[in-house]
Amino acid sequence: MLSVLDQQSSLTLAESLTVFQETKPIRGLANMAVERFIEIDLDTALIGPETVVRRYRG
Repeated sequence: MLSVLDQQSSLTLAESLTVFQETKPIRGLANMAVERFIEIDLDTALIGPETVVRRYRG
């Protein structure tokens, strides 16, 4: 996931779900967000397929 985000800079939530192979996609995204590897834009709207996922830059 992180290497894809390094190449693309951002993905939609729907696109990022296809990256996970060894874990359930929502669980993987949630774990990465909690650990601050990625950030999910929660300020502008509810989470949906078009929600933007980016690498956390701190």
